[in-house]
Amino acid sequence: MALLSDMFVAGVDAVAARGKSAAGEKTMLDVLVPVLEVVRADGPNLGRRLREAAARGAAATTPMRATKGRAAFLGERSVGHMDPGARSSQIIVEALLPFLEARP
Repeated sequence: MALLSDMFVAGVDAVAARGKSAAGEKTMLDVLVPVLEVVRADGPNLGRRLREAAARGAAATTPMRATKGRAAFLGERSVGHMDPGARSSQIIVEALLPFLEARP
């Protein structure tokens, strides 16, 4: 699991650097950062906990105002809508779960 954690850290750091953003700014990082925390923690029921972290992170973007990326052009109109990058990140995490759950 250490290798997965290291890879995920590198990926999240790269996304943050490229987008000049952080969790809490209505971006895919609102999903990726909580998922990273679960990956680091490892332990039982990893798949369920990853799924829940991704869903919570995506849902948390709904009341936020977009300030980064293409959605920033919407300003106040972005409030009340889930961030598309967060939702797509949630879908990607969920698509990877069968592979993680099958690990020995």
